[in-house]
Amino acid sequence: MIHVVSKFAPVPFYPLGLCVALLIAAIVCIARRRNRAAIVLVALAAGELWLFSMPVSSHFLLGPLERRHYPVERFPRASAVVLLGGSSVPGVAPRMYPETNLFGDRLMHAVRVLRSGCAPYLICTGGKLEFLGSFEGTDAENSARLLRELFAVDSTRILLGNRSRNTREDALEVVRLLGERGERYRVILITSAFHMDRSSRVFRKAGIEVFEAPTDYAEDSAWQWHVINFLPSADALNRVSLALHEYYGILAYRVLGWI
Repeated sequence: MIHVVSKFAPVPFYPLGLCVALLIAAIVCIARRRNRAAIVLVALAAGELWLFSMPVSSHFLLGPLERRHYPVERFPRASAVVLLGGSSVPGVAPRMYPETNLFGDRLMHAVRVLRSGCAPYLICTGGKLEFLGSFEGTDAENSARLLRELFAVDSTRILLGNRSRNTREDALEVVRLLGERGERYRVILITSAFHMDRSSRVFRKAGIEVFEAPTDYAEDSAWQWHVINFLPSADALNRVSLALHEYYGILAYRVLGWI
């Protein structure tokens, strides 16, 4: 049940969801002949959508999450490299094979870190939520297939944590897999930089020693004050939505005692 709630509860609090809610309220006001209130609501809807569609908003919302975790070049010896799910797209028609999505840098960085020789295993996490769509296999299995076919990663080095449906369950899957092999709970964690704060804290809460390997940075450290950064952008709107999703997730995980 919690997985369903986590997907749908925040929707009205994302920029597009809030815009729709304000427009629905405006329609109600028009039906009740409260035209002045309707105009205010429409203006608010347009204003908040513009605000959250500006690259400058993305920089100041997503940027702080990413800048908490900078990339590193060298890693100590660990039991496994952990690749969190969310970077693959299932091979559903018209696709012939699994593909990467917006977070595909995670998968490539996992290969880079594994090839440094710092761990014997690479754990792919990610199950699937049936109510979001039905497809063969799991997110973890799709990632593993890409690793084998495109990067020639030895299948004996890949472990699947394909029961997990959120970040906390990712951590529990890693505990299970390492425990079954008698390995130390010591991992190199790979995920998008904006997601690293929550995921690393979840893993540590589960008793895992974590060495962070963030990737997939969306915001540059040096901000440039150009006019175009104050104009609406669909890409910026998506990045703002990702940032808000992460802030809401951190809050929810704190309330649940997961971090």
